Amino acid sequence: MAGPQLRRQDFRLHDYCSHEQHSGFLQREVLSGLVPSNLNNDVHPVFDRTRFSMAFDYDKLKPTLMLASHFLETALPIFHSILCGRLSRIGQVGKAKTDCYSFPDPLTNLTDCQKTATYRRIEAFSIPLRFYLETTGNATWHGLPAPDKNSCDTLSTGLAGCAPKIWISGSNLYDPLVEALAAEDDIVQQQYWSFKLAITLVHELSHAAVFAATTDAIDKYEYFLGDHGKSTEMGFETEAWLFGGVTPNHSVETDCGTYQCAETGKISEFNYMITAHEYHCPLKAKSYQQSSVPYLLREKDGKKTAATFWNTSFLHIHQMFQDAFWKDVVPFQGRKALFFERHTSLQYGRDAQNEVASLWSHAVDSIAIPHGYYADRRGLIRWKVGETNEVDLSNLSIRGEKMFAAEMGNAKRKPTEDLATKTGEVWRTLLTKVREKFFDHG
Repeated sequence: MAGPQLRRQDFRLHDYCSHEQHSGFLQREVLSGLVPSNLNNDVHPVFDRTRFSMAFDYDKLKPTLMLASHFLETALPIFHSILCGRLSRIGQVGKAKTDCYSFPDPLTNLTDCQKTATYRRIEAFSIPLRFYLETTGNATWHGLPAPDKNSCDTLSTGLAGCAPKIWISGSNLYDPLVEALAAEDDIVQQQYWSFKLAITLVHELSHAAVFAATTDAIDKYEYFLGDHGKSTEMGFETEAWLFGGVTPNHSVETDCGTYQCAETGKISEFNYMITAHEYHCPLKAKSYQQSSVPYLLREKDGKKTAATFWNTSFLHIHQMFQDAFWKDVVPFQGRKALFFERHTSLQYGRDAQNEVASLWSHAVDSIAIPHGYYADRRGLIRWKVGETNEVDLSNLSIRGEKMFAAEMGNAKRKPTEDLATKTGEVWRTLLTKVREKFFDHG
């Protein structure tokens, strides 16, 4: 498959900040051989021109809708589970004791008959579906209060019709794409924002599918995706199923840089990394709670206190706009061909007030903060005030753990504001090794 080669990729420890949109990392890639989108697949009927309001320039959306159609096809097992599966009752979940149900776990592979049945139901429930351009906020879906039950009377097994509206943010999604398309040679921004919008369309479509499958019960109950579903946020479940993690908030990337045309090398600088968050992500759950639209988590997932995410090269996204990727790679590798590879990951710690503290950089399976600690903005490992914990060395896999164990004596200690006062030299050594190994590449 023709495509570019990554010539250099640097990660620089720039600054410690307390929020993901100011992660302090700059990704700089020197790229060559980038080519415009050459997708040749049909746009799925769910994304037909008639479903988009006149506020959209539909012709400019074609590459995005082609990519979204590929994502929809890859995520078809999820839509089959929602639209064709049998619900089972889980019981009451959460502090509010909400009645919860579960769709079946998505199948690994669907038969031709199952694919046909799922496509028919997607097309049927989407008959009244409309996409609108929102001037504020991110994309979201809304079910009309009085859906036309006769609009989808071709559906069987009790699946009632619906009339959902999906709102697409102009400032955070559509406008950046239109601006990128105005610069003909800016392939990076064109494909990046097209990728983001395509993800959003499928994300929101999965919410609409749940609404179609449950009708008026959507306000009374919550729904998980099989035994392995971590939350009732079906859009994130779909993203995690497709990419191995959920993509960043759409408002994070305010400036992803430009594609500089040059003969010898084409440079693109992204102010933020292209990342996926491990799901379930406590940061996203917290943000949803603060916005008064919380979703439920299974008990074991609700106890998670650290948010881990990892980056990918732009080239990973770039290949998704090539027809050969969907013809030669995905049929053999399946959805895992879309996964953001985990080369280096970053982890958020928590401070004493259980607020998001700062970033702790580490390689996967190499080092992590011991339980009960967090990294401050200077990179110092601190004890959570008000807690008494035993030092957990199980996650340390670089040399230095014996020194640390000897220093701490594996004993419970009184809470200390600054652990570095006792073991500063040990931790400085560990941090230095991590930074030298993973970040200081000149």
